[in-house]
Amino acid sequence: MRIVGAAAALLVLAHLLGLAINRALVRRERGSVHPSGRLVEVDGRRMHVFALGNGGPTVVLLAGANVPLPSADFGPLMRLLAARFTVVCVEEPGVGHSDRTPAPRTNEHVVREIRLALTRAGFGPPYVLMPLHVVGAFVLFPRSCSLPLAGGGPSLTRHLSVLG
Repeated sequence: MRIVGAAAALLVLAHLLGLAINRALVRRERGSVHPSGRLVEVDGRRMHVFALGNGGPTVVLLAGANVPLPSADFGPLMRLLAARFTVVCVEEPGVGHSDRTPAPRTNEHVVREIRLALTRAGFGPPYVLMPLHVVGAFVLFPRSCSLPLAGGGPSLTRHLSVLG
């Protein structure tokens, strides 16, 4: 029994050591990675908006919660779509190069922040909204039905398409 306890303690210690090393490396690397797009001010905080292309409607890519740097992760897809569309990746507060925010993560706040970031970066409706996965669509759909990003009028959103 003591051997099992010692082995478990050793595994926990190794895990904590790995976590500490990972955090230190991420902190060091974060200082060497710079935003590719524009940092726009929303509620006194910076949000990163990265765009490629200049045709057709504005396709807005929205990442899920577990995407640490959406502007890089969406890069290949953005380059492909940019041949026909204006493609924009909005990094929500606390994600990628965007500052954290104390604002509650309610539907109203999230949609308002995305809309302000798009507007301040110079992108107007209509939008083609593309959340990363079906969970994003479930979260975005009620938002888009009741709020100005997508549902405030027929001219604001042209389509909702789900990736993944």
